Amino acid sequence: MRRPIFFILHLFFLAFAFPSHLVALSELEKGIEEFRRENFEEALDIFKKVREDTGPSSLLSFYLGLTYKNMGDLKNAKTYLRESVDLSPPVFDGYVELIDVLYQLDELLEAEKYIERAERLKISPPRVAFLKGLVYAKEGKIKEATSAFEEAKKLDPALSQAADFQIAIILAKERKIKKAREVLSAIVTMDPKTDVAVFAKEYEASLRKIVEAYRPFRFSLSASYTYDTNVISKPTESTGIAELDLARKKDSGAITNLKVDWRPLIEGNSFFMAQLNVSSTDYFRIHTYDTFSPSISLTPGYNFRRSALSFPLSYTYTLLDGRRYTGITAIKPTINIILFGPHMAQASLSYTKRQMFRHPYTHEEDRDGQILGLHMGYTYSFSEGRGLFSAKLEYLKDNSEGRNWDNRGPRLSGILLLPVGKRLSISLSADSLFQNYDHTHTIFGIKRKDRNYSGSAGLIFGIRDGFNLNLAYMYTRAKSNVNIYDYKRGIFQGGLEYVF
Repeated sequence: MRRPIFFILHLFFLAFAFPSHLVALSELEKGIEEFRRENFEEALDIFKKVREDTGPSSLLSFYLGLTYKNMGDLKNAKTYLRESVDLSPPVFDGYVELIDVLYQLDELLEAEKYIERAERLKISPPRVAFLKGLVYAKEGKIKEATSAFEEAKKLDPALSQAADFQIAIILAKERKIKKAREVLSAIVTMDPKTDVAVFAKEYEASLRKIVEAYRPFRFSLSASYTYDTNVISKPTESTGIAELDLARKKDSGAITNLKVDWRPLIEGNSFFMAQLNVSSTDYFRIHTYDTFSPSISLTPGYNFRRSALSFPLSYTYTLLDGRRYTGITAIKPTINIILFGPHMAQASLSYTKRQMFRHPYTHEEDRDGQILGLHMGYTYSFSEGRGLFSAKLEYLKDNSEGRNWDNRGPRLSGILLLPVGKRLSISLSADSLFQNYDHTHTIFGIKRKDRNYSGSAGLIFGIRDGFNLNLAYMYTRAKSNVNIYDYKRGIFQGGLEYVF
């Protein structure tokens, strides 16, 4: 390791000014020698003993910090390296080492503070500029980071390869893959034998594989058997309506689904997703409740450093028994915020327009209208992204054309996806919706109140890559003070899904 003339002068000053410290200085030199030989544990013991005998000094703190850093103890390294620059006289080389340690500890604001001090003192400008680039890159300050790396290259051409490698990483993160590969190729051309060039070559190869393997389209096909205990949502008690009271409510059927996702690779922080989803349910006997429902959604968005803003827009068209039933248009501006680690918060507003294509028998029963929503959620991912817990609280206001359907109320839902082994996962979900209707019902003469509770439990078994067996049971209990809307329903589903 390079030893500045400052260290030598510092040692001589202590030796002549304080003769009693000669033994301690001799021990310090011995510790430095052990450090150079990379005998870090022996060096650490010596430095600790010297500190006990003589107290703290900037030079001793510097070597203690370096020793701890080389041993991987970054917290202790930070403590002593900070001492080395804060004590008088300061060890200027301590700034570079301290900034590097703070960067590794993700204590970026403090790192910036010492970068500013080092720049004012003009300490190792090329290395400080390089570290500044690393800190800014980790903070997501892309322009500032790139500028700092360019400055490091100008100040010291020997840093060109390392700085260009960091710039290439930034370009790759921004999905500017072509430019990143060009920079990496240039690094290899500079000097193919250096370690940086070797890393650049490997990184360029990995980017090439990513581009070649990237598929903007994803497809999903599924087919399931279903058994429904209450297809028609038959009330739990007699309603006095003969056709409804005598109707058959149990049936089996087949559910099929096709999903197509498109996510093009876009440079920069913008993103775009589109999805086409076509599902159908065909019962074996109660065909009046057969449904066919295609939907399309478009989601443009923008990624910030620790958040993402998106604007999902969707339209769903439903046929019931082969005839037009509903058309639903929805827009839901959403912001996702990374809190820390795998924890994420979500907030959104929603506007939904519901169009019913079948005319109601009275105007008061017209369900055409708009639904306004406010949503807040929390998501936690675990088991390397295979596990998920999500909870959401919503408040919905349904403004319908018919006064019998105006309502408002909160909704609370949660999902847990729990991996069990490599191929098996358990899924659990729960949902509660509380609807308080605004007006006295024109037929039943009371203000309607609904309390809807539902839950599901499922197993997902990966038979092979992209091929899954799905089993699920869903139960709904709708409670209402108007008995025609009070019912129980259980649904079992089992089927296969292929994703490619």
